[in-house]
Amino acid sequence: DARKEQIARAESLRLREAKEAAEAEKAARAKKEKEEAEERRLKLAKEKEAKEKQEQQMLASEAKATAESDARAQAEADAKAKATNEAHNLAKSNAEARNLVTASSAGAKGKEGDSPGP
Repeated sequence: DARKEQIARAESLRLREAKEAAEAEKAARAKKEKEEAEERRLKLAKEKEAKEKQEQQMLASEAKATAESDARAQAEADAKAKATNEAHNLAKSNAEARNLVTASSAGAKGKEGDSPGP
């Protein structure tokens, strides 16, 4: 009878240890799954952050290129306006010079007619 009781206690102890081992394994598996899920979440967050950073860099690069293009276009427009103004001023100076030459020629001819003859 004592032998049967000892076997029953041993069996009960073995079952309890098996149950505890199963629960410990289940807890370890749950912990591992939680850690893996956290790693996946962190990886996705890093990827998202890298993608957003890359998009921001692209937008900044595009904005810089646009600003440089606008600056070049403005410089070209300014240069054309300056060249046009200089051409206008040159044409005006040439016209004034022609007018002076014409007036001076006309004045010289008028003086010749006024001079006494021989």
